[in-house]
Amino acid sequence: MKVACVFATSGRKASYKLGKMILPQLEAGTHGVDVIGIFFFDDNNYVLRQNK
Repeated sequence: MKVACVFATSGRKASYKLGKMILPQLEAGTHGVDVIGIFFFDDNNYVLRQNK
């Protein structure tokens, strides 16, 4: 399965999830899915709308 990760960058939650959970799994090859993109945003996710 191919997935894209989307993170809200307010606070330290995105940084923690990426640095302590997702990146180590990707580096070890144990994440379980193919990550095709990682997207960070503050408060504007309008660009994620399909066909716009």
